[in-house]
Amino acid sequence: MPLLLSLVACSSERAPPPGTLPEEQDGGWFDAKPPPPPPLDADGLCGNALIPIVDERPNLYFVVDHSGSMNQRVSGKTLVSATHDAIFDLLSQVGHHVRYGAAVFPNPNAGDCSAGVEVFKTTLGDPPYPGGRPGLSLSRLMSSLENAPVRGGTPISPTLDLLAPTLTALPGRTYVILATDGGPNCNAEATCDGDGCQLNLEGASFGNQRCDHRLNCCDPALIQGAQLNCLDDAKTLASIATLRAWGIDTFVIGMPGSELYEGTLARLAVAGGRPLPRAPRYYSASSPEALQGALFDIGLAVAISCRITLDEPPKDPALVNVYFDNALVPSDADDGWVWRGEDQIELVGPKCQRLQSGKVTQVQIVSGCPTEVK
Repeated sequence: MPLLLSLVACSSERAPPPGTLPEEQDGGWFDAKPPPPPPLDADGLCGNALIPIVDERPNLYFVVDHSGSMNQRVSGKTLVSATHDAIFDLLSQVGHHVRYGAAVFPNPNAGDCSAGVEVFKTTLGDPPYPGGRPGLSLSRLMSSLENAPVRGGTPISPTLDLLAPTLTALPGRTYVILATDGGPNCNAEATCDGDGCQLNLEGASFGNQRCDHRLNCCDPALIQGAQLNCLDDAKTLASIATLRAWGIDTFVIGMPGSELYEGTLARLAVAGGRPLPRAPRYYSASSPEALQGALFDIGLAVAISCRITLDEPPKDPALVNVYFDNALVPSDADDGWVWRGEDQIELVGPKCQRLQSGKVTQVQIVSGCPTEVK
Protein backbone atom coordinates (compact mmCIF):
# COMPACT_ATOMS: atom_id res chain seq x y z
CA MET A 1 0.00 0.00 0.00
CA PRO A 2 1.49 3.42 -0.88
CA LEU A 3 2.40 5.63 2.07
CA LEU A 4 1.88 9.39 1.89
CA LEU A 5 4.65 11.26 3.69
CA SER A 6 3.85 14.64 5.24
CA LEU A 7 6.96 16.77 5.75
CA VAL A 8 6.69 19.97 7.86
CA ALA A 9 9.45 22.58 7.90
CA CYS A 10 10.34 24.61 11.03
CA SER A 11 11.01 27.88 9.18
CA SER A 12 9.26 30.41 6.99
CA GLU A 13 10.54 28.66 3.84
CA ARG A 14 8.09 26.71 1.74
CA ALA A 15 8.04 23.01 2.60
CA PRO A 16 9.25 20.68 -0.18
CA PRO A 17 6.58 18.88 -2.17
CA PRO A 18 5.62 15.34 -1.11
CA GLY A 19 8.12 12.72 -2.20
CA THR A 20 11.21 15.02 -2.13
CA LEU A 21 14.00 15.28 0.44
CA PRO A 22 13.65 18.06 3.03
CA GLU A 23 15.82 21.15 2.71
CA GLU A 24 19.13 21.20 4.60
CA GLN A 25 19.27 23.73 7.47
CA ASP A 26 21.86 24.48 10.14
CA GLY A 27 24.18 21.85 8.72
CA GLY A 28 21.79 18.94 9.22
CA TRP A 29 18.66 17.26 7.94
CA PHE A 30 15.19 17.24 9.45
CA ASP A 31 14.44 14.12 11.39
CA ALA A 32 11.02 13.79 9.74
CA LYS A 33 9.07 10.62 10.50
CA PRO A 34 5.98 9.63 8.55
CA PRO A 35 2.73 9.58 10.50
CA PRO A 36 1.16 6.18 11.13
CA PRO A 37 -1.01 4.99 8.23
CA PRO A 38 -4.71 5.74 8.64
CA PRO A 39 -6.93 2.76 9.48
CA LEU A 40 -8.51 1.02 6.54
CA ASP A 41 -11.96 2.41 5.99
CA ALA A 42 -14.82 0.96 3.96
CA ASP A 43 -16.62 4.27 3.35
CA GLY A 44 -19.31 3.47 5.89
CA LEU A 45 -20.16 -0.02 4.65
CA CYS A 46 -21.47 -2.32 7.36
CA GLY A 47 -18.58 -3.13 9.69
CA ASN A 48 -16.40 -0.43 8.10
CA ALA A 49 -13.21 -2.48 8.37
CA LEU A 50 -11.63 -3.37 5.03
CA ILE A 51 -9.74 -6.65 4.81
CA PRO A 52 -6.68 -6.10 2.59
CA ILE A 53 -6.58 -8.13 -0.62
CA VAL A 54 -3.38 -9.61 -2.05
CA ASP A 55 -2.53 -7.72 -5.25
CA GLU A 56 -2.21 -10.46 -7.87
CA ARG A 57 -2.64 -8.40 -11.03
CA PRO A 58 -1.28 -10.34 -14.02
CA ASN A 59 0.94 -8.98 -16.77
CA LEU A 60 -0.59 -8.77 -20.26
CA TYR A 61 2.19 -8.44 -22.80
CA PHE A 62 1.18 -7.64 -26.37
CA VAL A 63 3.50 -8.78 -29.18
CA VAL A 64 2.10 -7.05 -32.25
CA ASP A 65 2.82 -7.71 -35.92
CA HIS A 66 4.00 -4.51 -37.64
CA SER A 67 5.09 -6.20 -40.87
CA GLY A 68 4.31 -4.51 -44.18
CA SER A 69 1.23 -6.62 -44.82
CA MET A 70 -0.41 -5.11 -41.73
CA ASN A 71 -1.04 -2.04 -43.89
CA GLN A 72 -3.76 -3.91 -45.77
CA ARG A 73 -7.27 -2.57 -45.21
CA VAL A 74 -10.17 -4.62 -43.88
CA SER A 75 -13.61 -3.05 -43.35
CA GLY A 76 -12.17 0.41 -43.85
CA LYS A 77 -9.27 0.04 -41.39
CA THR A 78 -5.70 -1.06 -41.76
CA LEU A 79 -5.00 -4.22 -39.80
CA VAL A 80 -2.48 -2.43 -37.63
CA SER A 81 -4.97 0.31 -36.75
CA ALA A 82 -7.65 -2.28 -35.98
CA THR A 83 -5.20 -4.06 -33.67
CA HIS A 84 -4.29 -0.87 -31.83
CA ASP A 85 -7.96 0.04 -31.46
CA ALA A 86 -8.82 -3.38 -30.04
CA ILE A 87 -5.99 -3.14 -27.50
CA PHE A 88 -7.20 0.30 -26.48
CA ASP A 89 -10.79 -0.89 -26.05
CA LEU A 90 -9.73 -3.86 -23.93
CA LEU A 91 -7.43 -1.89 -21.63
CA SER A 92 -9.95 0.93 -21.27
CA GLN A 93 -12.18 -1.65 -19.61
CA VAL A 94 -9.78 -3.88 -17.67
CA GLY A 95 -6.53 -1.91 -17.54
CA HIS A 96 -6.95 -1.11 -13.84
CA HIS A 97 -6.95 -4.85 -13.11
CA VAL A 98 -3.60 -5.59 -14.83
CA ARG A 99 -0.11 -4.53 -15.71
CA TYR A 100 0.63 -4.31 -19.43
CA GLY A 101 3.49 -3.90 -21.87
CA ALA A 102 4.05 -4.21 -25.61
CA ALA A 103 6.55 -5.00 -28.33
CA VAL A 104 6.33 -4.85 -32.13
CA PHE A 105 8.11 -6.79 -34.84
CA PRO A 106 10.27 -6.28 -36.78
CA ASN A 107 12.49 -3.55 -35.38
CA PRO A 108 12.55 -1.06 -38.29
CA ASN A 109 15.69 0.62 -36.96
CA ALA A 110 17.65 -2.61 -37.27
CA GLY A 111 16.27 -4.03 -40.54
CA ASP A 112 13.14 -5.43 -42.12
CA CYS A 113 13.87 -8.95 -40.84
CA SER A 114 15.32 -8.03 -37.46
CA ALA A 115 14.02 -9.16 -34.08
CA GLY A 116 11.30 -6.93 -32.71
CA VAL A 117 11.63 -4.31 -30.01
CA GLU A 118 9.83 -3.45 -26.79
CA VAL A 119 7.98 -0.17 -27.30
CA PHE A 120 6.27 0.04 -23.90
CA LYS A 121 7.72 -1.27 -20.64
CA THR A 122 5.27 -3.26 -18.51
CA THR A 123 3.42 -0.78 -16.31
CA LEU A 124 0.57 -0.83 -13.82
CA GLY A 125 -2.70 0.07 -15.53
CA ASP A 126 -4.40 3.38 -14.82
CA PRO A 127 -7.17 3.65 -12.25
CA PRO A 128 -10.64 4.10 -13.76
CA TYR A 129 -11.18 7.60 -15.10
CA PRO A 130 -14.50 9.47 -15.18
CA GLY A 131 -16.15 9.46 -18.58
CA GLY A 132 -13.89 6.69 -19.87
CA ARG A 133 -10.99 9.05 -20.57
CA PRO A 134 -7.69 7.16 -21.02
CA GLY A 135 -5.13 7.55 -18.27
CA LEU A 136 -1.45 8.36 -18.67
CA SER A 137 -0.23 4.75 -19.02
CA LEU A 138 -2.76 3.84 -21.70
CA SER A 139 -2.13 7.09 -23.59
CA ARG A 140 1.60 6.40 -23.62
CA LEU A 141 1.09 2.81 -24.75
CA MET A 142 -1.09 3.87 -27.67
CA SER A 143 1.36 6.60 -28.67
CA SER A 144 4.22 4.08 -28.62
CA LEU A 145 2.33 1.61 -30.81
CA GLU A 146 1.11 4.22 -33.27
CA ASN A 147 4.58 5.72 -33.70
CA ALA A 148 6.17 2.36 -34.58
CA PRO A 149 6.64 1.99 -38.38
CA VAL A 150 4.81 -0.76 -40.26
CA ARG A 151 7.05 -2.59 -42.74
CA GLY A 152 9.21 -5.65 -43.18
CA GLY A 153 8.77 -9.34 -42.43
CA THR A 154 7.47 -11.53 -39.60
CA PRO A 155 10.36 -12.47 -37.29
CA ILE A 156 8.34 -13.96 -34.44
CA SER A 157 10.90 -16.41 -33.07
CA PRO A 158 13.81 -13.96 -32.69
CA THR A 159 11.41 -11.43 -31.18
CA LEU A 160 10.21 -13.85 -28.50
CA ASP A 161 13.78 -14.98 -27.81
CA LEU A 162 14.86 -11.36 -27.38
CA LEU A 163 11.95 -10.60 -25.07
CA ALA A 164 12.34 -13.75 -22.95
CA PRO A 165 14.64 -12.23 -20.27
CA THR A 166 12.29 -9.26 -19.91
CA LEU A 167 9.20 -11.45 -19.66
CA THR A 168 10.65 -13.92 -17.17
CA ALA A 169 11.80 -11.07 -14.91
CA LEU A 170 8.29 -9.67 -14.47
CA PRO A 171 6.65 -10.26 -11.07
CA GLY A 172 3.50 -12.36 -10.96
CA ARG A 173 1.83 -14.29 -13.77
CA THR A 174 2.60 -13.19 -17.33
CA TYR A 175 0.62 -13.83 -20.51
CA VAL A 176 1.82 -13.08 -24.04
CA ILE A 177 -0.81 -12.08 -26.61
CA LEU A 178 0.67 -12.63 -30.08
CA ALA A 179 -1.26 -11.01 -32.94
CA THR A 180 -0.15 -11.63 -36.53
CA ASP A 181 -1.54 -11.66 -40.05
CA GLY A 182 0.76 -14.34 -41.41
CA GLY A 183 3.20 -17.15 -40.79
CA PRO A 184 6.60 -16.59 -39.17
CA ASN A 185 9.63 -16.10 -41.41
CA CYS A 186 12.93 -14.17 -41.47
CA ASN A 187 15.19 -17.08 -40.43
CA ALA A 188 18.42 -16.62 -42.39
CA GLU A 189 19.47 -20.20 -41.59
CA ALA A 190 16.24 -21.79 -42.83
CA THR A 191 15.97 -24.07 -45.84
CA CYS A 192 12.73 -25.22 -47.42
CA ASP A 193 11.21 -26.71 -50.51
CA GLY A 194 8.26 -25.16 -52.31
CA ASP A 195 5.78 -26.53 -49.76
CA GLY A 196 7.45 -24.54 -47.01
CA CYS A 197 8.11 -21.40 -49.03
CA GLN A 198 5.72 -18.55 -48.27
CA LEU A 199 6.16 -17.09 -51.74
CA ASN A 200 4.99 -20.40 -53.21
CA LEU A 201 2.17 -20.76 -50.71
CA GLU A 202 0.89 -17.26 -51.48
CA GLY A 203 1.20 -17.63 -55.27
CA ALA A 204 3.87 -15.02 -55.87
CA SER A 205 5.92 -14.78 -59.09
CA PHE A 206 9.61 -14.61 -59.87
CA GLY A 207 10.12 -12.77 -63.10
CA ASN A 208 7.49 -14.13 -65.49
CA GLN A 209 7.23 -17.49 -63.75
CA ARG A 210 4.81 -18.32 -60.97
CA CYS A 211 6.20 -19.74 -57.73
CA ASP A 212 4.78 -23.27 -57.73
CA HIS A 213 5.89 -26.90 -57.68
CA ARG A 214 8.17 -26.21 -60.63
CA LEU A 215 9.94 -23.24 -59.05
CA ASN A 216 10.96 -22.93 -55.41
CA CYS A 217 11.13 -19.16 -54.90
CA CYS A 218 12.88 -19.60 -51.55
CA ASP A 219 15.95 -21.05 -53.22
CA PRO A 220 18.86 -18.68 -52.42
CA ALA A 221 20.45 -19.76 -55.70
CA LEU A 222 17.75 -17.74 -57.46
CA ILE A 223 18.22 -14.60 -55.40
CA GLN A 224 20.35 -13.80 -52.37
CA GLY A 225 18.39 -13.99 -49.11
CA ALA A 226 15.41 -15.82 -50.63
CA GLN A 227 15.49 -18.30 -47.71
CA LEU A 228 14.17 -15.52 -45.44
CA ASN A 229 10.77 -16.33 -46.97
CA CYS A 230 10.82 -19.90 -45.68
CA LEU A 231 8.15 -20.65 -43.10
CA ASP A 232 9.96 -20.52 -39.75
CA ASP A 233 7.55 -22.78 -37.89
CA ALA A 234 9.90 -25.16 -36.04
CA LYS A 235 12.00 -22.45 -34.44
CA THR A 236 8.93 -20.40 -33.50
CA LEU A 237 7.32 -23.45 -31.91
CA ALA A 238 10.47 -23.94 -29.84
CA SER A 239 10.48 -20.29 -28.71
CA ILE A 240 6.87 -20.43 -27.56
CA ALA A 241 7.36 -23.80 -25.87
CA THR A 242 10.34 -22.39 -23.96
CA LEU A 243 8.22 -19.51 -22.65
CA ARG A 244 5.57 -22.03 -21.66
CA ALA A 245 8.16 -24.07 -19.73
CA TRP A 246 9.02 -20.90 -17.82
CA GLY A 247 5.37 -20.41 -16.86
CA ILE A 248 4.47 -17.85 -19.53
CA ASP A 249 1.45 -18.79 -21.64
CA THR A 250 0.97 -17.44 -25.16
CA PHE A 251 -2.36 -16.67 -26.81
CA VAL A 252 -2.25 -16.63 -30.62
CA ILE A 253 -4.49 -14.37 -32.74
CA GLY A 254 -4.52 -14.81 -36.52
CA MET A 255 -5.82 -11.88 -38.55
CA PRO A 256 -6.89 -11.68 -42.22
CA GLY A 257 -4.04 -12.97 -44.35
CA SER A 258 -3.12 -15.73 -41.93
CA GLU A 259 -5.58 -18.31 -43.29
CA LEU A 260 -2.88 -20.10 -45.31
CA TYR A 261 -0.98 -20.69 -42.08
CA GLU A 262 -3.84 -22.16 -40.06
CA GLY A 263 -1.92 -25.34 -39.27
CA THR A 264 1.14 -23.44 -38.09
CA LEU A 265 -0.84 -21.01 -35.94
CA ALA A 266 -2.80 -23.90 -34.42
CA ARG A 267 0.45 -25.61 -33.39
CA LEU A 268 1.74 -22.34 -31.93
CA ALA A 269 -1.46 -21.95 -29.91
CA VAL A 270 -1.15 -25.48 -28.52
CA ALA A 271 2.52 -24.94 -27.67
CA GLY A 272 1.58 -21.71 -25.91
CA GLY A 273 -0.70 -23.56 -23.53
CA ARG A 274 -3.85 -21.56 -24.31
CA PRO A 275 -5.48 -23.16 -27.38
CA LEU A 276 -9.19 -22.99 -28.04
CA PRO A 277 -11.01 -26.29 -27.50
CA ARG A 278 -12.21 -26.26 -31.10
CA ALA A 279 -10.66 -25.77 -34.53
CA PRO A 280 -8.70 -23.84 -35.58
CA ARG A 281 -7.34 -23.83 -31.95
CA TYR A 282 -6.03 -20.24 -32.23
CA TYR A 283 -8.19 -17.09 -32.19
CA SER A 284 -9.14 -16.46 -35.81
CA ALA A 285 -10.15 -12.82 -36.37
CA SER A 286 -11.51 -12.16 -39.87
CA SER A 287 -12.64 -8.57 -39.16
CA PRO A 288 -11.91 -5.67 -36.78
CA GLU A 289 -14.98 -6.68 -34.77
CA ALA A 290 -13.79 -10.28 -34.51
CA LEU A 291 -10.34 -9.06 -33.48
CA GLN A 292 -11.85 -6.95 -30.71
CA GLY A 293 -13.95 -9.92 -29.59
CA ALA A 294 -10.90 -12.20 -29.49
CA LEU A 295 -8.93 -9.74 -27.39
CA PHE A 296 -11.82 -9.30 -24.98
CA ASP A 297 -12.22 -13.08 -24.63
CA ILE A 298 -8.54 -13.39 -23.80
CA GLY A 299 -8.16 -10.29 -21.66
CA LEU A 300 -11.24 -10.72 -19.52
CA ALA A 301 -10.48 -14.38 -18.85
CA VAL A 302 -6.99 -13.79 -17.47
CA ALA A 303 -7.14 -10.21 -16.20
CA ILE A 304 -9.76 -10.75 -13.51
CA SER A 305 -9.78 -13.82 -11.29
CA CYS A 306 -12.93 -14.78 -9.38
CA ARG A 307 -10.77 -16.18 -6.58
CA ILE A 308 -9.57 -13.49 -4.19
CA THR A 309 -6.78 -14.04 -1.67
CA LEU A 310 -6.83 -12.06 1.58
CA ASP A 311 -3.68 -10.78 3.26
CA GLU A 312 -4.61 -12.83 6.34
CA PRO A 313 -7.59 -14.87 7.52
CA PRO A 314 -10.30 -12.80 9.25
CA LYS A 315 -10.76 -13.27 12.98
CA ASP A 316 -14.40 -14.28 12.45
CA PRO A 317 -15.42 -15.50 8.95
CA ALA A 318 -19.08 -15.13 9.98
CA LEU A 319 -18.59 -11.35 10.13
CA VAL A 320 -17.41 -10.86 6.54
CA ASN A 321 -19.26 -9.37 3.57
CA VAL A 322 -18.36 -8.72 -0.07
CA TYR A 323 -19.24 -5.60 -2.03
CA PHE A 324 -19.05 -4.69 -5.73
CA ASP A 325 -18.60 -0.91 -5.93
CA ASN A 326 -20.38 -0.46 -2.55
CA ALA A 327 -23.22 -2.84 -3.56
CA LEU A 328 -23.61 -5.88 -1.31
CA VAL A 329 -22.96 -9.32 -2.84
CA PRO A 330 -24.74 -11.93 -0.66
CA SER A 331 -23.04 -15.21 0.14
CA ASP A 332 -24.52 -17.86 -2.16
CA ALA A 333 -23.03 -20.99 -3.71
CA ASP A 334 -24.87 -20.47 -7.01
CA ASP A 335 -24.77 -16.69 -7.49
CA GLY A 336 -22.60 -14.94 -4.95
CA TRP A 337 -19.46 -15.92 -3.08
CA VAL A 338 -18.09 -18.78 -0.98
CA TRP A 339 -15.05 -19.40 1.19
CA ARG A 340 -12.19 -21.43 -0.30
CA GLY A 341 -10.04 -22.09 2.73
CA GLU A 342 -9.27 -19.64 5.51
CA ASP A 343 -7.93 -16.80 3.36
CA GLN A 344 -9.64 -17.15 -0.04
CA ILE A 345 -13.03 -16.02 -1.28
CA GLU A 346 -14.39 -17.09 -4.66
CA LEU A 347 -17.12 -15.32 -6.63
CA VAL A 348 -19.36 -17.87 -8.35
CA GLY A 349 -22.08 -18.03 -10.99
CA PRO A 350 -23.38 -14.79 -12.53
CA LYS A 351 -21.47 -12.73 -9.95
CA CYS A 352 -18.20 -14.18 -11.25
CA GLN A 353 -19.31 -13.43 -14.80
CA ARG A 354 -20.10 -9.84 -13.84
CA LEU A 355 -16.72 -9.41 -12.19
CA GLN A 356 -14.92 -10.81 -15.24
CA SER A 357 -16.91 -8.56 -17.56
CA GLY A 358 -14.73 -5.70 -16.36
CA LYS A 359 -17.77 -3.69 -15.25
CA VAL A 360 -16.86 -3.90 -11.55
CA THR A 361 -14.40 -1.17 -10.61
CA GLN A 362 -13.72 -2.24 -7.01
CA VAL A 363 -14.20 -5.36 -4.90
CA GLN A 364 -14.33 -4.69 -1.16
CA ILE A 365 -14.07 -7.36 1.54
CA VAL A 366 -15.45 -5.87 4.73
CA SER A 367 -15.42 -7.22 8.28
CA GLY A 368 -17.64 -6.31 11.22
CA CYS A 369 -21.21 -7.32 10.37
CA PRO A 370 -22.86 -10.74 10.09
CA THR A 371 -22.53 -12.29 6.64
CA GLU A 372 -25.53 -11.59 4.45
CA VAL A 373 -26.78 -14.85 2.93
CA LYS A 374 -28.99 -14.99 -0.13
